[in-house]
Amino acid sequence: MMPEVFCLYDLACKIILSNTGLSFQQLCDKFFTHKFPGYIPTKSGGSSGDLSCDGYIYHNGTYFACYAPEQQKIAETERKIKTDLSGCREKHKNVRKWIFCTNQTM
Repeated sequence: MMPEVFCLYDLACKIILSNTGLSFQQLCDKFFTHKFPGYIPTKSGGSSGDLSCDGYIYHNGTYFACYAPEQQKIAETERKIKTDLSGCREKHKNVRKWIFCTNQTM
């Protein structure tokens, strides 16, 4: 029975990691909502954007960023990590933990 469980796990990982853009973020939101009590996904706020976070847990200061480009480019991902983290710290004063989720192998 155990090999079937691992097979399903591997398949689920492949499905999640094959998504890009908004569909990846939506899958992350579903996962984070189940995994982290108090997780709140953010929506893009028009001209102000998503305020440099894709979701957060306010009571413990955890903020999330999701990034899933169609083409894997390590330099672009490294730039995205730096700009999202600095933007999150700038816009949110209670950041204690920051989680970056990507579909890329780093």
